Amino acid sequence: MPEWSLYVALVIAFLLALIVNAQVQLSSTRKGDGLIKMWLKGGLAGGVAMVGFIAVFLVLANLVNALAG
Repeated sequence: MPEWSLYVALVIAFLLALIVNAQVQLSSTRKGDGLIKMWLKGGLAGGVAMVGFIAVFLVLANLVNALAG
């Protein structure tokens, strides 16, 4: 697998985390949560999304490498 694919995965994971973070903070604001609670919820959700995407990417990359050679 080319080295650049890891960087592409990290950029996609970061963008996904930003989107999830923004959506969670938006819904938290609508509920009337305070600033700290909103940041915590958004940060945790974004972090989980990023780690989850990277984990799935690594599993798929390992499967492709196993099948390819």
